[in-house]
Amino acid sequence: MSILVILGMAGLIMQTGEEAAEIRAECLGCHGVSEMTLVDPDTGQHGLAIEESTIAASWNAHSDLACTECHTDVTPDGMGSHEREERDLSELEAAIVERKDAWSLTAIKACGDCHEEAYDAWEESAHAHGIIDETVAEGSESSAPTCVECHGAHEIRMNADPESPVTRHNIPALCMSCHAAQRIVGTFETSVHGQKHSLTGLDREVGVAVCSDCHGSHSILSAGDPESRLHPSRRAEVCADCHEGANDKFAMSFSHEDPEENPIVHAVHIIHVILTGLIAGSMLAFMGSEAFRVIVCFIKGRPLLPPDTAEPGRKYRRWSPAVRVQHVMLVTAFTLLSVSGIPLMFPEAKTAQLTIELLGGVDEAALIHRIGAVLLIITAIIHAVWVAIWIGRGKRWSPILFNFQDAKDSLTMLKYSWGLSKERPQMGRYAPPEKFEYFAAAMGTLVMTGTGLLMWFPEFSAKYVTGAGVQLAQIMHGHEGVLAVVVILIIHVCWVHFMPGFWPMSMVWITGRIRKDAMEEYHGAELQEIEAGTEPVGEDEGDES
Repeated sequence: MSILVILGMAGLIMQTGEEAAEIRAECLGCHGVSEMTLVDPDTGQHGLAIEESTIAASWNAHSDLACTECHTDVTPDGMGSHEREERDLSELEAAIVERKDAWSLTAIKACGDCHEEAYDAWEESAHAHGIIDETVAEGSESSAPTCVECHGAHEIRMNADPESPVTRHNIPALCMSCHAAQRIVGTFETSVHGQKHSLTGLDREVGVAVCSDCHGSHSILSAGDPESRLHPSRRAEVCADCHEGANDKFAMSFSHEDPEENPIVHAVHIIHVILTGLIAGSMLAFMGSEAFRVIVCFIKGRPLLPPDTAEPGRKYRRWSPAVRVQHVMLVTAFTLLSVSGIPLMFPEAKTAQLTIELLGGVDEAALIHRIGAVLLIITAIIHAVWVAIWIGRGKRWSPILFNFQDAKDSLTMLKYSWGLSKERPQMGRYAPPEKFEYFAAAMGTLVMTGTGLLMWFPEFSAKYVTGAGVQLAQIMHGHEGVLAVVVILIIHVCWVHFMPGFWPMSMVWITGRIRKDAMEEYHGAELQEIEAGTEPVGEDEGDES
């Protein structure tokens, strides 16, 4: 019996498909001509041509439907005569005809014949009321959308189709085609949701909230409407769909209100921008001066390192094995954090998208970032314990601290680099750039750890900080990350690896030793103390290898 039912249904489907094809062929007899148009005295000329390759395509969600199943006001009789139903229109229907046209009303009514639930929800939505009230989205000049503006007319694709305008990956672009105000576009694109969305490849499932996840799809209501998903009384429930345990304060951590309007957030943003500019500018000027000295030396044939150094190949131990291990851990953590984190700050950049693709995707990059974060925290703890033990054993801590001599050494370095003085700066164990980098790394680690933990566990954090606090953490974390990369590229790479005596890379982080001529050039005061016997001699002192 069941076999007969199945066969009967299969036959009915085949018959229906054949009938649909026949009706489509009859309609295309006229509408398949590209020049076919209709001149409406009220609304002007309308193109009525339809390509068969569009409506019969395998990707078309309605490819198995006959034209008359949607165009219910059309009766195919060989001549294609059209009969329109005369009836009283509702307020919404009349508004659609007035502000769009009769064809739009016919289209959405046809949609509602099959998609009743979606149509009923849309009728009560802010979009439908926007047509009635003649309101437009901020940043848009178009009236509120109907089914056609979002899903299309004859070229309707399944929601899962990557080319569909309503697939999850394309939802933000679709919504922003109307909601084009910078306040809306900017707040989404700079949010964690927007950043991750921008970096998610078309071949991957979007694993982050997009517009429809928060606002809904057909039943979109104004946030001030008590029935809206985003009404303040219900917003936490929406967040909890993805963020288990989200509370009201967490729900306020993201909105389309520009966070820059918060004076504290705005001040932090400005401070970071100024700091980044000042540090980058001053360090570029500083390293530019040294580059100028190198160029002049090459042109005039002058030696880059002290030519009169006795036993220039003699080596002194600069780093102990314990320091070298900590440095390797720090470099590894920094590399993991930078490669996986910086792309989020510039998600639209091709290099950022390529980096995320090489890492395996957004989720994989997030995992790598957290591994790097854990390693950074462990490294910081180990270093703090090591410093405490170092000081407890009576070792000197003062060489790493800033003092007035650093200002004098910095000025002497600039004068020496620009050829204004022949006096070579006699610096101690740590030159001013090294001291700056050390304390910048220490402060940066504290900021990145604190803000990173707030962002890693936002639901828990929101129990103790305000929504603005979570926003502030995101802004500080991102800017601090960019600042750290700038410092490393300008100060560390240039001063440590590209300077004469170390090019193309300093081997101190591997061997722990430094040549005497480089020691005299960059740490002359320390070398004098060692040779005078007032500074402990490294265990490798005198090694010629």
